[in-house]
Amino acid sequence: MAAPKILVVDEQPINVQLLKRKLEREHVAVVTAHSGQEALAQVATEKPDLILLDRMMSDRDGIEVCRRLPAQESTRSIRVEDRPGGGMVATLLHPVEKRYRHSTDV
Repeated sequence: MAAPKILVVDEQPINVQLLKRKLEREHVAVVTAHSGQEALAQVATEKPDLILLDRMMSDRDGIEVCRRLPAQESTRSIRVEDRPGGGMVATLLHPVEKRYRHSTDV
């Protein structure tokens, strides 16, 4: 079974790196983006299973990214978890760990 692929999107590099490291330790494939525009490009090429998205970014914010995903059949079913501002790491890390825990972990 292939590892789930998660796209982590935040314009704060430290937030992206913290989530990336933690998720990779849980055997999750991680793709990153630092802007809404970059996120849309990564979605088109990487086809992630889940997007962890910062809602407040300076170029294309997370709300606009979420509006664009349902417009195409290929991205309509991608699940998006979004949180405002710097709270993404704290509020998403725990639920993501449980949802994508490796199948051999108990």
